Amino acid sequence: MDKCIDGIIYRWTSDGWIVDECDDKDILEVDIPAYIDKLPVIQIEYEAFQKCEALEAVWIPETVEDIENYAFADCINLRSFYSESKNLTLGTGVFLNCRKLKKFYTAGTIFVGA
Repeated sequence: MDKCIDGIIYRWTSDGWIVDECDDKDILEVDIPAYIDKLPVIQIEYEAFQKCEALEAVWIPETVEDIENYAFADCINLRSFYSESKNLTLGTGVFLNCRKLKKFYTAGTIFVGA
């Protein structure tokens, strides 16, 4: 089951919602909800926002614990990333070519995975 909210496609799994992909490559800001239909958003999928070149700011709720490989790669205008997660795992190349990223905040521990 998929849902599209504000140009972002979410996919349901037995563990919770996953940010599958961004359907709007001109999106400027992303504010991932913690819950959809009272069920948690837990992950951002591989290459979900790759090449969203207009994207400038991202807010991640505490429910998201995994950001898969290259999720924000080539978001050349990404300047700010905020995460409320207490334990966040980042895959390979999550911010590849995000040279304008200057503000990076996380509420907890970051794990760098493969």
